[in-house]
Amino acid sequence: MFGIVPFQFRFRGKINIILDMYYCFLEAGSVALHPTQIAKKTGVSFAEVARRLDATPELFVKIPTRKGDVTRYRVTSSAATRDPEEAVSYYTSDAADD
Repeated sequence: MFGIVPFQFRFRGKINIILDMYYCFLEAGSVALHPTQIAKKTGVSFAEVARRLDATPELFVKIPTRKGDVTRYRVTSSAATRDPEEAVSYYTSDAADD
């Protein structure tokens, strides 16, 4: 009758991947990136990059696609305006809260 509730930590154990992706966007500037581009630059698998992009909407936003275009992502405006050190401390604290 009572089962285990499926629960998934969004940040725990994944903070380094998230920060690598964040730095990848910062290095690219204001360009929207496809998950394959992020995977190539960070060395993380495509599947993991896609999961992290979808699981962290407070950091990455999906750009609406036009007909025939691929899905691209950007860093949210609030995350882009933070100093990198501030972002690291913010997401590290979120990982500790998980």
